[in-house]
Amino acid sequence: MRILLAILLVLTSAPHLRAAMVADFRNLGFSPDGRHFAFMEYGVQDGSGFPFANIFVIDLDRDAWAGPPVRVLLEKEARDAREAMRAALRRAAPTLERAGISPLLTGRELFHAPPTEGTGPAITATFSGWPWQRSDPRWRHVLRLSTFPLPGGDCDPHATEGARGFALDARTGTTAGFVRLYTDRRVPPSRHCPTVYAIDRVIRYMPPRDASRDTAVRDVAVIRYGYPAFEGLDERYLAVPLALPEPRKGR
Repeated sequence: MRILLAILLVLTSAPHLRAAMVADFRNLGFSPDGRHFAFMEYGVQDGSGFPFANIFVIDLDRDAWAGPPVRVLLEKEARDAREAMRAALRRAAPTLERAGISPLLTGRELFHAPPTEGTGPAITATFSGWPWQRSDPRWRHVLRLSTFPLPGGDCDPHATEGARGFALDARTGTTAGFVRLYTDRRVPPSRHCPTVYAIDRVIRYMPPRDASRDTAVRDVAVIRYGYPAFEGLDERYLAVPLALPEPRKGR
């Protein structure tokens, strides 16, 4: 239970938990070997005023859930989502323990485009993997998101728009072309009926200094997606493991 208690301590010390149809995001950490990553999305629903919290643990090697997602919706009005968050953490504790998730291993945030920015959904992200590489164009990564119609999802049969999927391409350096990293093959019902996507953030896991040589650096893109709801778009999150291309020699 030490992992759960440590995460609850972080939540208790949070200065402010805001509520909106754009869910808030919390990085719950990686496993020491970098294989697993966990996050929480939470907020208070518009209209009903009910607080919710969902926890996802991702197996980055398989690009699949490491256990069933935990979804908590408290059917009572609340000003914030603290109670739902605590309930979700209690329910997710066995999966977090099995995956070895540590709140001390949250990695380094390489890029973040919060939904409060007035430039619209971020479809490109430019960043360097390490601070000392930021002035070297050979190590500059560009992540590009594109969307396209795709069957699936859980769309209202009378909806004017169907579900959309997304793809991620990356380029490293100034001369290398884009490489396809990820393409949706289907839209799962868990995304409801997504019509808008954005790159929310990119997170890099860095192994502890005492980690084995087999422990590798891991990059994860957090994608924010929106689907039609009662009062506009509901926005939620998903995580995609990245294998960024290596830079070419020279410029």
